[in-house]
Amino acid sequence: MGGGGVAPSMKLCDVLLLTGFTLLCGGLFIHAWSVPIQIDESTYENGASLMEGDSIELELSYQTDGILRVVFFDEQGEIQQIDSMTLKKGTSSTASFTASSGGYYSYEVDTNGNPAELNVNIQRKYLIDFLPFVLGAFLFSYGLYTRPNDSIENEAIDAILD
Repeated sequence: MGGGGVAPSMKLCDVLLLTGFTLLCGGLFIHAWSVPIQIDESTYENGASLMEGDSIELELSYQTDGILRVVFFDEQGEIQQIDSMTLKKGTSSTASFTASSGGYYSYEVDTNGNPAELNVNIQRKYLIDFLPFVLGAFLFSYGLYTRPNDSIENEAIDAILD
């Protein structure tokens, strides 16, 4: 257990710098960290919340020859779009869907038991996913702006010894 003690409070510029940098790094994780999904079973189901005009793109690459079926559903479970394609070993194909209204849309990928790799890409119409970048850049730059310009290079530092 650490002792009590008195620590100076954190400066506002440091809080702004830390918060802005955290939002910038978090935004990178939101956009840059995309791990392909290995499909070993016959079907894979997932979904996403989309606004009107948003689109979801599924890039599928087969590791063997086979037939692939992709079905997009709306919130009520009604079929919105069906894509069926024949893929050769080592090739890839793309299935995309654009939401006509806002809501949760799910998709089902049926590989008929053949292994495949899936990359999911969601394109937002209003670019809301980039909001952390804008907010983080604003907070970080304002933190740099409010940071004091104290120069201690020429000052002597005296230690108080008891």
